[in-house]
Amino acid sequence: MNNIVFTDHAYYQMKERKISEKSIIAALNNPDRIKSQTNQRKQLIKLFQRNKRKYFLVVIYEENRQVKKVVTVFVTSKIKKYF
Repeated sequence: MNNIVFTDHAYYQMKERKISEKSIIAALNNPDRIKSQTNQRKQLIKLFQRNKRKYFLVVIYEENRQVKKVVTVFVTSKIKKYF
């Protein structure tokens, strides 16, 4: 498996949006959908529930052979937009 690293921006967004590193790693290991944005940058989507409502955890990351670098993360309830 690739190593996972987080940019400073990703850590800032995780703190602001109350998203745990554990949640992101779990999503990277078992995504619901992955879309390519560029050759190396990808958008990962993972469905989850919070307070009985459905949300998506969206993780933007760059991948090469050795590393998955998490660029930013956010949570959205706009399921139709992302799925």
